[in-house]
This record gives sequence, structure tokens and C-alpha cells, in this order.
Amino acid sequence: MIFLSEPNISNSEKIRVAKALDSNLVSSFGDNVKRFEKKFSSISKFKYSLALNSGTSALHLALLVNKVKKDDLVIIPDYTFAATANAVIYCGASPWFHDINKESITLDLDQVCKSLSQKTYQKGAHRYHKQTHQRIACIILVTAFGTISNLKKINLIKNSFNLPVIIDGAAAHFAKYENKPLGKYNLDIAYSFNGNKVITTGSGGMFCTNNLKKYKEALLLTSVGQLNKKYEYLRIGYNYKMNNIQASIGLSQLDKYNNFYLKKKFIYNFYKENIPSNKIIKNFFRINKNEGAFWLYPLLIKKKYRNKFLQFLKIHKIIIGNFWKNLSTQIPYQKYLSEKNTNSRLMTSTLICLPSSTFLKLKDLKKVKKIIDKFFKIKYL
Repeated sequence: MIFLSEPNISNSEKIRVAKALDSNLVSSFGDNVKRFEKKFSSISKFKYSLALNSGTSALHLALLVNKVKKDDLVIIPDYTFAATANAVIYCGASPWFHDINKESITLDLDQVCKSLSQKTYQKGAHRYHKQTHQRIACIILVTAFGTISNLKKINLIKNSFNLPVIIDGAAAHFAKYENKPLGKYNLDIAYSFNGNKVITTGSGGMFCTNNLKKYKEALLLTSVGQLNKKYEYLRIGYNYKMNNIQASIGLSQLDKYNNFYLKKKFIYNFYKENIPSNKIIKNFFRINKNEGAFWLYPLLIKKKYRNKFLQFLKIHKIIIGNFWKNLSTQIPYQKYLSEKNTNSRLMTSTLICLPSSTFLKLKDLKKVKKIIDKFFKIKYL
């Protein structure tokens, strides 16, 4: 069987976990958590990193320290994982769904500029929606499949409209923009270490920032609101810390991060060069060699063929499935503001991703290509 994206776990992770168990340090107390944070910061070039129990927790904290409050509006892409919207709602705020760019699969920055220019007004230091009069509090960018948005354009929007920008970098471990690590750009980022990501801690996440004030506030919030004295609380906080066992796995994963990155890049290049577009399938995905993180490799396939294609792959023991569905049309999110979402709907009905686990060998990738070619040769072209 070849699955979509599995963790790459070896003996080194098992040894570190065994040591953590032997030490009896299995909760958030333990040296490995701090070591993991420090090592991640060093690689990604952030000043501060805070290890957490999930990427969703990292997003929630990022919003809170950027002063997102009840009844605010936060601009997010319509095509994303539910955690992006849920973290906004946890703050008592509302997501404002915008479409994605068809080529990059990231937030449509032109549409965002148009919305902010035409549908909001300035009052004091903030902008408000003309119809709902909600404060526009923040913009969240999602690094879909490891793709990085145009950070120059993002900074123009950030400065023009005086809005903080958070990156939902769940799949952007060690990504670069114009050959510089993301930590070199003054943006707060939330990462995920779920089992299907480039590196994993089983579950888990990381909030990264270069702002000491934000880091200290996030540390307080994730320490259940207590800082220096146990059981003395300064804020209503959250039990969001990563535990020592997760961090043990993470440290071993970081030892191999460069190999993982190069393998993801190899997989990306193989699919880009060897999966041809035709009347039914479109190989459209492009990442600059000095950007992105090469998490998964998406293709577009005509809607009427997609289920047949996925079933054909399953018969040949390649197990992938449909991917994200745009959020604004789904039951929990229909009441929130939404802009025209043509591309988000297109991705919902036509996008699939190819197997991208870092332990896949060339023979595995060739098998995937062979089965894809067989589908079109025998069945439908």
C-alpha cells in the first residue's frame, strides 16, 4: 500500500522516547520541550518559538496575542482546513471568507485589497465593515501544500490597512521566500506537527514570532494563566503545552529535517516532470526552487472522473482521497461573510494530492506514475 503522507519514524525517535519514559518526565515538564523550541527557532530563524499540543492551539494563540477579540472580523481563505476558521471563532470573532488564487492556491490578495478598499471604512486606527460595522482585526494566510504567498504584496496590504498578518504555516516547515527563511520576515506563524506533516511529533504545533511581548503573552496564556508562581493565575489561560514525549520525537525529526526537505523536493520534481497534463488531468502546481516547503503535490482532475480515478488507484493499492472542501458553504460556517469563491469551489470539486511520504523510493514514485498512465491509457483517453 502507498498512502498519501505518512510519518517517517526510525529508531532514533524510539530511543529518545524511551529515554524520556525512563526519566519519568512524560508531561510538559522536561528538558526536551525547551530543546525542541530552541532547535526549531535556530533552523527557522525565529527569535521565539513556543511548542504546543496542536497547530490549532498555535493559531488560537497567534490570534489572541494579535488582539483579535469578540465580534471582530478576520480575513481567511475559503479553501483551507477547518482549524483556520475554528481558531477565529474560538476568539469570539468571525471569519470573513475570501477566494484563493487559482495558481498558488493561497489567499487571493487582489480580492482582499478590493474588499478592504470597497467594503470597509476607516475609523480612528482601525477599519470596519460597512454593513456589519465589525472591526477588521487580522488577515490569516494559509500555506496550502507548502506554498508561500507573495510576502512583498502582503506587507503592502499590512501597512496600507494597518492590519496584523498571521501565517497558518501548518505545512510550511522550513519554507523560504526569496531564499530566506520565514523567520527573517516580521510575521507570526503557526505550525502543525500532525502525523501527515513534513516533520511530526504525533500531534503538536509551534507558535513562532520575533516579538518578545507577543511571546511572553503567549507563554502566559499557554501556562493556564500562571507564570512565576504555581496556582497563582494572572489570566484565564489554556492547557496548550506540548509534552516531553512529543518533543522527544520532534528533536529526532529535526535531526533529519534537511533530508526530509530534500526528499520532498525530489518528490515534487518527479511529479512535475513525469505526470503529463491531458484532457482530464492538469498538472498545474509550481513552487519556485527558493520558496515553499513541498508538502503535498496537488493535481486537478475533471469532476466527473475524480471518483473513478481515486477508485482505480485504490484497486492498485494507492490510497489517496478527496482533499479540503471550501468552508463557507458548509453547515458550521454558512452564517459568516463570504466573498465570491469561484476558485475555492473549483478546488473542492477537482483537486487531489499524490503520495508524498518522505520514505518513498524512486520505484514507488514510478509505480504511482505507471498506474496513473494506465488509468488514462486503458480506460478513458
